Amino acid sequence: DRAASQGRQVQFYTTLQERLSRVPGVRAVGAAVTLPIGGDEFGTGYFLEGQETLTPGSEPRAGYQVVTPGFFAAMGIPLRAGRDVRATDAPHSEPVVLVNEQLAREAWPGQDAVGKRVRLAANGPWMRVIGVVGDIRHLGPSTPPRPEVYQPGSQRSFPFMAFVVRTDGDP
Repeated sequence: DRAASQGRQVQFYTTLQERLSRVPGVRAVGAAVTLPIGGDEFGTGYFLEGQETLTPGSEPRAGYQVVTPGFFAAMGIPLRAGRDVRATDAPHSEPVVLVNEQLAREAWPGQDAVGKRVRLAANGPWMRVIGVVGDIRHLGPSTPPRPEVYQPGSQRSFPFMAFVVRTDGDP
């Protein structure tokens, strides 16, 4: 069944991440469904609590990532506000996301994005924004940063993820 399969995926990635983090010289390790400049472009429409979309299909769009704890540290992407994803962000706990600065500026100009709620489908669950991370140029150095949404892999498992490892020296 789907829940059991997702549970096995989460456990596999958690175990692999723990093993990689124990390798001498590893400072940070994390994973995401797609890596910047990797050629993959996942995207999603998103809906803001309290802001109704008048025309179906006119909702704003953002890049979409599923990430593990440690991904932002391994990539060198700064946490600007709030907190990172945690292993305790489990399937049974409140659904959460992080957003990048670009999405925060566009969605809530002049406001703190942490604590706001979004959903990624018109009938999907509301997810609380727990953090804001720095912008990256996911599609390449010549493409400006786009709005991005990051969902914990422990709440939305994926059958494939790419790991990033930051080391003290030459790996």
